[in-house]
Amino acid sequence: MPNAKATLPIGKTTTINISEIRTDGGTQSRWQCNHDTVLEYAEAIAAGATFPAVTVFHDGKHYWLADGFHRVEAHQQAGKRKVGALVLSGTCRDAILYSVGANHTHGLRRSNSDKGCAVLRLLNDEEWSKWSDREIARQCNVGHPFVAKIRAEHAPHHLEEIPDSRTVKRCETTYQMNTRAIGKKPAAPAEVPSPASIAQPPVDDAGSGLTEADAIRAEIVAEKPQAIRDMEAAKAEAIDRRKTAPADIDRLTDRITELEEQVSALETENAELKAEIAKYGEMRVQFEQGGFEKVLADKDEEIRVLKTRVARESEDKDSWRRSANAWKKKAESLGTVSIDINTGEIVDG
Repeated sequence: MPNAKATLPIGKTTTINISEIRTDGGTQSRWQCNHDTVLEYAEAIAAGATFPAVTVFHDGKHYWLADGFHRVEAHQQAGKRKVGALVLSGTCRDAILYSVGANHTHGLRRSNSDKGCAVLRLLNDEEWSKWSDREIARQCNVGHPFVAKIRAEHAPHHLEEIPDSRTVKRCETTYQMNTRAIGKKPAAPAEVPSPASIAQPPVDDAGSGLTEADAIRAEIVAEKPQAIRDMEAAKAEAIDRRKTAPADIDRLTDRITELEEQVSALETENAELKAEIAKYGEMRVQFEQGGFEKVLADKDEEIRVLKTRVARESEDKDSWRRSANAWKKKAESLGTVSIDINTGEIVDG
């Protein structure tokens, strides 16, 4: 029976030495490594980017890499000695089984060659090759017709060696399916069917008129993940829109202009916000040095200095006013003109 990934104990993310990670156990399920992607990741890591943790299986002695080959190589090229890793408990075979379904929803998108390589990894294994096409498809995150096609292409001459039973999983039930009849011609019918009976398509049990092929096709569609069905629907919608694209050029042009105006407005707003943030740069430094207490203490000191300055200038002003009044009186006693000390105008003369 498959070592279902759901039964693996959930570990925790930690940092381990790259030199301790083993990549030589056949756990790489891709067709080949994409060196352009490694270079792109390495440049980002060197610039300070943080990538999701890789996944390794620890058997008590070795860390077997199951997911993250591009990330590990990129860290090495960036001069890093350690990498973040989600550590799960398991053997090298657990890592292989995990790897065939990796990158289904993240990382570098798998090519058809990558998917085929993952399927072959299980078909070439003595234990896993006995699984049904659907179970292998579930582990590799592909469609079961894809598995059946690869199985037929790579083992057509072994048809007579098909085992009498195959491990099959339906929902949560696992059982052995009798496969003795696979590849064998059916017994000749006792009577040749009439043309009328041949023309009638097989009808399902519900009497809906669907042929067996239609029923299989509907079952395949129903088993697809919702995300894939949504993507196919969006693709069909995009194709329909493309057919009427010439009539929508003016509308799309107006929309592009509108979006450009919105981008310009957002850039202006962003510049204003940056200027506003710059006003509080000094306060931020104070906060980083001592928290709110430091900010408040510095503001209190500024207020104290300003109060002292106001008091000193007030005293100076009073002193100047007294001195001016004294000189005014002396000038009046000598018979000189009177000057308003506030406006500087001659009062009489």
